[in-house]
Amino acid sequence: MWLALILVAPGLLVTALAVYFATAPDRAAGDWRATIGFTVGALSAAAALAIPIALNVENAAIPIGGMLAGIALGFVVFRLLPRPDLRVRPETPLPAGTDGTRVIASGTARPGRTAIIVGWVSGIALAISIVALVLADPSLWWAGALLALTGLALPLIMQPWAVTVTPERVRTATAIPFLSFTHSMSEIASASVRRVDPFGEFCGWGYRANLDGERGVVLFKGDALVLHLAGDRRFVVTTQEAAPLADAIASVLDSSPSGQASPQN
Repeated sequence: MWLALILVAPGLLVTALAVYFATAPDRAAGDWRATIGFTVGALSAAAALAIPIALNVENAAIPIGGMLAGIALGFVVFRLLPRPDLRVRPETPLPAGTDGTRVIASGTARPGRTAIIVGWVSGIALAISIVALVLADPSLWWAGALLALTGLALPLIMQPWAVTVTPERVRTATAIPFLSFTHSMSEIASASVRRVDPFGEFCGWGYRANLDGERGVVLFKGDALVLHLAGDRRFVVTTQEAAPLADAIASVLDSSPSGQASPQN
């Protein structure tokens, strides 16, 4: 059990440092949700691991299950914290007769070939590991169950995301209700298009963040829509429709009382 603590502690430290640097732009802009959520999750997970070890609890499923619960708690805290009011311009009423929910541009972020291959290979490798573990020692069925729960995150790599632009906001969402991100036009300074390498810049595919403070949905190597947000933050979405989406956002921003610059390719 102590070996588990020794192995997990460095991982928590490295993760904490990565989150600290990745959330620096958010903190600078006054958004502490990610930092608080991670802190709560990390401390809860560490406590769930350390307390059973200190009490010499023999059932290893208890600390591991507690760690997963701690991580889930951190995510819930992040989602429940109020989103700060970050804007680059004040909210202005739309012109009379303008439908704020009218979709003026849309696109889809779909996984590229590499992401699909990685997803399938990871899923097959995980399934083989679970079967081998349970066959080798049936008493470790709980570990196989926990690995199976971890495997539920793999489909997120191959999950398509819809990007919609309306006069009021830009929304990036999946068919799963809680997997969505909405940015109002008042917090978008500008939109641009650039080439993105998911593995080279974000160390993977799916919803990711990097040490430069960028975050978003990166599913293939190619063009991405980049939203430049209040507080020098950036949200990135790889999509074949990046250019028309950026043009649509620029047209909305240019029509606002404090119009912004057009996108830069």
